[in-house]
Amino acid sequence: MTPNPVRTYDMVDLSEMIDVKPEVEDDPKFEDINGSGWIIGVDHAGLLFIVDPPAVHDSFFENGLGAPDVGFPKELLGTDAGLYWVTVTCVYSRDWESGHIDDYHLEPLTWKRIL
Repeated sequence: MTPNPVRTYDMVDLSEMIDVKPEVEDDPKFEDINGSGWIIGVDHAGLLFIVDPPAVHDSFFENGLGAPDVGFPKELLGTDAGLYWVTVTCVYSRDWESGHIDDYHLEPLTWKRIL
């Protein structure tokens, strides 16, 4: 009886043969609204506009994309026109019977002019 011959295989790049897909996270990562940084534009009349929001949950934008819609004041009198980096905290008001959140607004902690 003769022994089985040794088989040799060519080295092949397996990535061409296997469909490798990068891992995709199912759940998006959101920033905490408290202490989040927003880029806010202020025009000459003192009206506020959101230029670049942080990665907060989409529910903050259910009422609209404007600054007053997400909880910022509509206008800031006495503020120079320009772009500002604003860190905020979210202030909630709760119903005294049910304990559910009735309303909220964003209270600016710091304003830093960037342009």
